[in-house]
Amino acid sequence: MASDARQPDFWADTVIHVPVDSGSPAVFEDEAGRITERLQALTHSRFRMSWHLKAEQVRYIHEKGIGTIARHAEELIAARLAPAVILNDGSQTPMKGHPVFIAQHATGTCCRNCLKKWHRIEPGKAFTPSEQHYVTTLIMTWIHRQLSRWQTPPEQPSAVSPKNTVKKAPKKNTTPDSTNPTDDLFG
Repeated sequence: MASDARQPDFWADTVIHVPVDSGSPAVFEDEAGRITERLQALTHSRFRMSWHLKAEQVRYIHEKGIGTIARHAEELIAARLAPAVILNDGSQTPMKGHPVFIAQHATGTCCRNCLKKWHRIEPGKAFTPSEQHYVTTLIMTWIHRQLSRWQTPPEQPSAVSPKNTVKKAPKKNTTPDSTNPTDDLFG
């Protein structure tokens, strides 16, 4: 029996907060089009396409709220990418953890060299407000697309799982009349 009824989209009512662009709007005339075009271009990179939000990151977004994640993105970009000089450029974005870090690797916004390659944002100069807005919006667009893959937020893992249980070593069968302490080593 075919049904046109879709499952409810848990993320449909989320509102993505993106920072207000206080810079010149002429820098990126068609930001939405540019973001769509860049995300499409990134699909040709096997490395960029290998990044996805995992269950624990989706749970984190659900717990904190998408607006908080957008604020984190704005703050992380301002601190780690926007300055003209970045002391640890190329290694400032961890490969795991916060959803924004994952999105940065997926979108080619993890360091200034990747920003130059994928987004034509030159290193050695501080971001303009429009550039910071573009990068943050790109990251949040990618995160929102990843969230749309999850119909419901993933379940919290149980407190006891096979990963966090310790197997006890079996007791050695020793006889009380053994006089040599090394008998059980070679037996």
